[in-house]
Amino acid sequence: MDKKLATCGVLLDFSKAYDTVNHNILLSKLRHSGMLGISFNWFENYLHDRTQFVKIGSMQSNPETCGIPQGSTLGPLLMLLYINELPSYSKKLSFRVFADGTNMFLKFK
Repeated sequence: MDKKLATCGVLLDFSKAYDTVNHNILLSKLRHSGMLGISFNWFENYLHDRTQFVKIGSMQSNPETCGIPQGSTLGPLLMLLYINELPSYSKKLSFRVFADGTNMFLKFK
């Protein structure tokens, strides 16, 4: 306010995004961040064959191989790794990145 600027903020909730994390992209980001060998293999096994589906009565959707467990200890860490490059997509926005959401702000006159 002292600089006579206004701020517009957008708050994103990523709680449902945990269900849509693509395992191949996540593993690629792990590898790119320097995780190799036994550690990488452990994460690959952790994500391997992790499927989810929706069942209502006797109807069931096709199993999808994606997502990370939201209530787990590793879930927030993996989600942060998955979205960590989000702030690099804009030089005009200011970001506050959290595992379950992100806040984006734009300052203007």
